[in-house]
Amino acid sequence: METENQILHEASSYLPSEVWEKIFLYLPTDQLGSIRQTCHYFKNVVRHCRALRDRIHLHFPKHQVLKKGYTPHSAPPASTAFIMHTTIEDTGLWWSPMGVMITELVLVACEFPLDLLRLTPKLKTLTLRDVKLRCSGPLEVNFELRELVKLAVEVGREGDLAVLIVLEQIITGLKVLEWIGKISRSSHLHGLVKLVASAQDTLDELVFHPHSSIIVALLQLKLPKLKRITFKAEYFGQKNFLDEPEIAEFVRAHPTIEELKMDNKPACNKVLSQIGHVLPQLKRFDMQVLFANEQNAMASLTMLHLQSLNLTNLLGKWLQFDSNCVGNLPSLKELHLTGVQVQGEGLERFLHQSTNLEYLSIKQSRFERWSQLPALALHLKSLVKLELDNIVFTINDQCPLKLRMIFQGA
Repeated sequence: METENQILHEASSYLPSEVWEKIFLYLPTDQLGSIRQTCHYFKNVVRHCRALRDRIHLHFPKHQVLKKGYTPHSAPPASTAFIMHTTIEDTGLWWSPMGVMITELVLVACEFPLDLLRLTPKLKTLTLRDVKLRCSGPLEVNFELRELVKLAVEVGREGDLAVLIVLEQIITGLKVLEWIGKISRSSHLHGLVKLVASAQDTLDELVFHPHSSIIVALLQLKLPKLKRITFKAEYFGQKNFLDEPEIAEFVRAHPTIEELKMDNKPACNKVLSQIGHVLPQLKRFDMQVLFANEQNAMASLTMLHLQSLNLTNLLGKWLQFDSNCVGNLPSLKELHLTGVQVQGEGLERFLHQSTNLEYLSIKQSRFERWSQLPALALHLKSLVKLELDNIVFTINDQCPLKLRMIFQGA
């Protein structure tokens, strides 16, 4: 008589691979590890299912030397690989079958041969932090990563500038470039500029710490497709800010920008007024404010095509929305506010032209009265979702002093 396991095995053998894919995709990610050890169908299915491979991350052992004869223990096909604090002497035969499926590769504090990149033809995202190329002779770059669209790179204290030279030659369609960390040497700055120059015809997003030397260098380049830019803060509370003319000069040189994010920026009023004038096509603007010392920081703001605005006040005084506020944001659909103080009808006046606003989020902020909230919601005819978190009322009109609420419309 057949055992129960034999019956189940025979029945499952008739299931097509598409059904197995749906079964595995339904499982939580943390269960896939045990499933692949016990279900012999898993490896065959995952090899042909991109969605499953994308959920699997390979983490190679740290502080190891991977040689030609290295054999990864029962590693399943995966789209993402992490190699950290490891020396790769030779890719041998072990990397080739893995590399052909890898679309995202993260290398941190590693030493590796150029073949590691050569054997990843489908690579789309690459992160390199403080890495070195392992090469016994002259570098011979005879390949391109044609599918690579996103690159994040940091040349740290132990990093190798030869990596940047190689990257210039192998990236052909790069769209997103993030420079991690600060520029500490002129050679690093030169390498970054050359890297940007090699991708200037395709690049549409830049992420970097906006030191004045970088701004001056990048202003020498033409970036005709640049649409998104992020000015990162070096660390929380840093005082080495760009002043407004430098920011305005950079964005004025790139009128194609549609999305702008700025971290830890003081002098909110000056930045907002200038950005609105020099980037008339801006659709998304995120800004973190450290010191909102101006009483009328939100006095006037005009951005005709802006669809999403996110203002976060981290320290200092409240961002004020009072009777002097005048906003001209007719295309606005999302507004996220953190650390603001609303007086009277100040926020209503600011949103008077924003008749298409669908999502409003206000967190860690202060109102005078509870009655301001229903009045605001009634004013916004197109509002679908209202999210309030940690709202304080300075005048108690029969409402709790702190409020957290999410309203979702139809």
